[in-house]
Amino acid sequence: MFHRLKTQQINNNLYTVRTIIVNFYVYNTGKELIVFDAGISEGMAKSGFDKLNLDYNKVSYVFLTHSDMDHVGGLGIFKNAKIFLSKAEEPMITGKIAKKANRYNKPIPNCNFLEDGEVMNIDNTSIKLVVTPGHTAGSAMYIINENTVITGDTISLSKDGTIGSFGSFQNMNNEQNIDTVDKLKKEKFFDKISLIATAHHGMLKK
Repeated sequence: MFHRLKTQQINNNLYTVRTIIVNFYVYNTGKELIVFDAGISEGMAKSGFDKLNLDYNKVSYVFLTHSDMDHVGGLGIFKNAKIFLSKAEEPMITGKIAKKANRYNKPIPNCNFLEDGEVMNIDNTSIKLVVTPGHTAGSAMYIINENTVITGDTISLSKDGTIGSFGSFQNMNNEQNIDTVDKLKKEKFFDKISLIATAHHGMLKK
């Protein structure tokens, strides 16, 4: 079932925060709070945590799907967290690759990098990074416990739940994004996932 998302609790472990046009996600392992992306601004990220009755000071890890402004704007409130990003996205935050023309993404201090396919285990919760280039050079998704995927801006979801590529004018390399999504479909990647959570196009529960 397809859902548009407001700030809310999704299931026992997963929450989402809406910041104007983009959602980010909070996962509670029972002992740790883990955040996936950080929304547009610190103020909106704080408001979302307050609405959910969660303490942003207790966030231990932040996993970024990519480095665009609307996904990293709230990072500053997570002062006690380790920040992770795909290694392929590193040139986007070091000024080596521009997002568009002469527009560069901002540096992310104290960022840690993960390789494609790398898995982290946090309090009996597995988090696997899958690099999905196209929207940015190192866009990525995160698979939680093999059944939930945080897609960032890799895919779009239509109202009937159809999975497509992301908006062409927003992608750095639209053909690459289309190829990435086509490859995921051919591999039946999404068939193995019970909950698909996007940044801009809602959520699909199977």
